[in-house]
Amino acid sequence: MAHLQTLTLAFNKIENIDETDLKGLKSMQIFDISYNDIGQIENNVFEDQRKLRILSMAHNELENLSPDTFSTTVLEQLDLSFNHFEEFPEEALVKVKDSLQLLSLTGNHIKSINFSNIATLQNLRHFSISQNELLLPDSSEFQWSKLISLDLSDNPIAELPTWITNHLPRSLEMLNLANTSLKEFPTLQACNILHLNLSNNAIQTVESEALHQLEQIKTLDISNNLLSATYGNIWSNLQQLKSLYLQNNPIQKLLNNSFMNMERLEELYIKNLDLQEIHQDTFHQLSGLKKIEMDTYTDHNINLSQMLGKNQGIEEIHLHVQENTMDGKFGGYLPKSLKVLILEGEKLKHVEESAFSYIQSETLELNIKNSNITKLSEKVFNNLKVKNFTASFINNKLQKIKELYAMEKEVSCKHYSVYFYSASMS
Repeated sequence: MAHLQTLTLAFNKIENIDETDLKGLKSMQIFDISYNDIGQIENNVFEDQRKLRILSMAHNELENLSPDTFSTTVLEQLDLSFNHFEEFPEEALVKVKDSLQLLSLTGNHIKSINFSNIATLQNLRHFSISQNELLLPDSSEFQWSKLISLDLSDNPIAELPTWITNHLPRSLEMLNLANTSLKEFPTLQACNILHLNLSNNAIQTVESEALHQLEQIKTLDISNNLLSATYGNIWSNLQQLKSLYLQNNPIQKLLNNSFMNMERLEELYIKNLDLQEIHQDTFHQLSGLKKIEMDTYTDHNINLSQMLGKNQGIEEIHLHVQENTMDGKFGGYLPKSLKVLILEGEKLKHVEESAFSYIQSETLELNIKNSNITKLSEKVFNNLKVKNFTASFINNKLQKIKELYAMEKEVSCKHYSVYFYSASMS
């Protein structure tokens, strides 16, 4: 075993590691002992592992680490997530301060961290302390100049102190503040963040000043908040934005100017809004749109072909159907770029024979799932003009399948792949 470089002992019943267990494994670089019952690591366990770079001890029963636990290693990645730490293991990490690049303490019971005292981890690139009990101090310092991702999600933070909002490192690309009880959209100064997650908070408005500092951002998640409106020109500074998540907000209106100056946006998620008004031209300015997930909005007489007909690059449409049929939803041709159509919703019970006749793509993947559809006529698919067709029916109420297979005999010029997954299918 002297030349062993990777050892995985995950998902066992190991309760402890003593000093002799790893003796002689001098070449080991990767050690995974996650999902065990380890409550203690003896002081010199890793004495022979001078090449150890990656260590996962996630999902164990650890409460602390001795100061010399990693003293002989060159750890680059350390996963201590889902243990029982109540304090940040500062003294143990001092020994790997020059080599450590990734640290995860997700799912512990840590209530506070003095960021000033752990500034010695100058090479840290990725840090996650999500799902703890963390409260940020009013004053501290943020000195991780090489940090790329910071995950503070699922902590009772409530308000970001200025030492974070005003001093994030310019190297930071990903900031996760999901489910942190925030009530305001944070104004982040002088940063180059590419991915910002603010989902599952209590944010009611988005001010243009807050967005002004996010000129480089590519992904913005504000889903599951209390936004009631999306205003024209509010996004004008986000010229690089590719993905916008707005679902599960009480937004009441989507107008022709709701998404102005967002020509580079590729993905838009707007399901489960409290819409009182939606314009047919709402998405026409989104010339770069490739994927949209939305409801069909029962009370607004929406023609999806008109709404998305000018989005000539759209590849995926994911619809949460609010009615028992698809009647009238596609009243004209959909863009030829469409490759994936997903329909789901418990209210959906019937698909008309002409439902997909307006699809003119050469290749299409159709996914109907989580509905109450009991049968589908082969004529539904005979009206399709696509050359290559893949269909999947997952978690529906289908009772017969022979009609679907019969269509292959009648339409031999097309290529069909059909998949069924349903607990109620017979």
